[in-house]
Amino acid sequence: MSFKKNIVIIFFIFGFSSFAVGISTLIIREKRPGYDVDAKIPYLIRDGNFDRTNREILNRFNEMQIQIEEDYKKKFNEFTNSNGPKVILKGEYTVRASDSKMVLLIVKNRYFLNGYDVQVNTYNYTLSPSDGKFYSREDIFIDPSYGVYQIKNLIKNEIRNRVRQTKTGESVNIYLNDISLDMDYGGFYLEKEDLIVELEVKGAPPYYDGWKKFKIPLKKIKELIKSDIRGKLETSSSKNINLN
Repeated sequence: MSFKKNIVIIFFIFGFSSFAVGISTLIIREKRPGYDVDAKIPYLIRDGNFDRTNREILNRFNEMQIQIEEDYKKKFNEFTNSNGPKVILKGEYTVRASDSKMVLLIVKNRYFLNGYDVQVNTYNYTLSPSDGKFYSREDIFIDPSYGVYQIKNLIKNEIRNRVRQTKTGESVNIYLNDISLDMDYGGFYLEKEDLIVELEVKGAPPYYDGWKKFKIPLKKIKELIKSDIRGKLETSSSKNINLN
């Protein structure tokens, strides 16, 4: 097994607070029984604050590794080719930053069989500019896939309404299916009592194409978010009630 580390430090300053996150790339190349590993795994550095995120990234990589090993034992011996199939476990990641200082880490684990993707698992982690914490969609939504789908529809409707307001007095035809949202490369994080979504919008030119930021009140999506977030929201709301 060979390891190579490359340290990249990114600094952000917000008002009177400073958040810094370092990303160390762990490169793993090795041959294992039945498959090869060729992976670049991110490791976040910041005073132990990202331990949970780092464990989650490594655990998800290991889960795919276990799956490949189980497949090798159960299925690959059925191949007539004496050399067996060519199996590669790949890990890769990309980093995106927005003007608002949001940082999005996209991690992909890829299972290759004879040059083709058998499975690609994509995980998103968003560094919030408001509190310096990383949020995954699993942290926010009860069902991440369904939650992201519903958020996508809310944003599309908001874009359509904004375009109509912008072009008051003119005939504007914009349909939800014409609007494309890059959800896989979008950031989700919490800011007080709102869910902030930053992503790239296409199909609504010339008004809302490009990287955009949307603010969705958590009380509007209470049925989608996890109980601990919902509980904090309800506690916060009760504190804001003035009794005369």
